[in-house]
Amino acid sequence: MRAKTKIAIIIISALFALVFAFWREGISEQEDVGYFQWGAFLFSFFAVLATAGIYFLPALLAQERRHRNATAITILNCFLGWTLVGWVGALIWAIYKEKPAK
Repeated sequence: MRAKTKIAIIIISALFALVFAFWREGISEQEDVGYFQWGAFLFSFFAVLATAGIYFLPALLAQERRHRNATAITILNCFLGWTLVGWVGALIWAIYKEKPAK
């Protein structure tokens, strides 16, 4: 996996975690808790990181295996991965070993 891809996934995960944590902070102010919930932040950070890793697994596998259709697999994964059929199709395509040309 490329370093830029790893960095992008970590940054996106941290942003989602921060949004969730600050949203939870707003709820806690309504309940008069009055402190930042680090547990909610850390849980949401790792949950988003794990979810992003699973969601982009077909694209990451295609990039790692240097699949000749890695770009198409990544596009399929990004736009239709939210449907189970699109995600499974991208995963099968990424794992499929191509036969050498005659």
